Amino acid sequence: SLDTARKPRHVRRREFLATMRFVGSGFSRQLGGADLVSGTGLGQFVEEWEYAWTPLVEARLIEVSAHGATLAELRRARIAERLSDEQATAATVASLIAELVVMGASAELGPTLTRLGALFDTDASLASLVGALDSLLAMLTESGRLALADRVDDITHLLAAGLAAASYQLAPLAELTEEEAGPACANVLALHDVLRRLAEPDLEGQVSIEALRREEALLRNDRRAPAQLHGCLVALGHAQGDLSRTELHAEVAAHLHPGADPDRLASFLMGVMRATPDVILHDEDLLHTVSARLEDLEPHAFLRVLPDLRQAFTFLRPVETAALASRVASITGAAVTELDAVLRFTPDLVARALSAEQALVASLERDGLLSMVKSGTR
Repeated sequence: SLDTARKPRHVRRREFLATMRFVGSGFSRQLGGADLVSGTGLGQFVEEWEYAWTPLVEARLIEVSAHGATLAELRRARIAERLSDEQATAATVASLIAELVVMGASAELGPTLTRLGALFDTDASLASLVGALDSLLAMLTESGRLALADRVDDITHLLAAGLAAASYQLAPLAELTEEEAGPACANVLALHDVLRRLAEPDLEGQVSIEALRREEALLRNDRRAPAQLHGCLVALGHAQGDLSRTELHAEVAAHLHPGADPDRLASFLMGVMRATPDVILHDEDLLHTVSARLEDLEPHAFLRVLPDLRQAFTFLRPVETAALASRVASITGAAVTELDAVLRFTPDLVARALSAEQALVASLERDGLLSMVKSGTR
């Protein structure tokens, strides 16, 4: 258990363990706590590591010694190998930078920083760019437990370049289909988390975010954007003060009017709930508007969009779901207890359902689609 936030000698121990992990010796691995490479658990003081010298470790070191006689040489060889990978992305190279910093190898960052700067100009994946930004930001916010030496300015400049690259990738999102909107929303929300952290006192003003805000506003006003992404952007705009309550209601009303496409209505609500799940809980007028529009849907239209509506409200926490159910019950005149239903299935019905599922799996396997379904590929 290494308290790298408060004990310099623990930082040195972590650097050695991380180096042994990086060269592929099998000697050490991190089990939990603050992981400065993946960016998880950063609120914790302690890093949990496990290490052991075994014959397998010795054999592995003999094997990799062909690439270098010292740990420093092995590290440089591994860096060169990863930088030469033609499939490298901004996210993978930023992760490599984080690994080097965790190892205390800031002096060897030069080629890696240069490669990341070049990838910011060519990587067209918003997910990759956001991943890179997250890694760079973690290094700055956790500088107290890292040996960044004189690289703080370099990483700050790269962060600014990454934000510019991410802003350039927002406009093309308007061309996405509704099926592609889910991952786009996830990337936009992750990007907003980066912006939120940049607004914290220790980083505020170090990197300009105006260009990104401007591109986001343009995308929010682009009516070609898929409904879920539009809902997500509208909710974020309201949450950060760019849209007033009146403007939020106007956007919602535009998607809820009787002539609107029910599918677009459900997707828009999903985007809103995904970005700010509690907005419908704290706005009585908005809740009444949504409830009235759903009541007006034809039965076949309501059933068609019901799966998307159900998914939209899964972004609420259980206690929020209970609170919303009570308020909806009061609006519709129903009792809260009537909203819970116990479904009982007969053995015959269960057997028929199982038979249908087995037939579906067999069909997918026959058509070569089963592996795609298991991996979540559409």
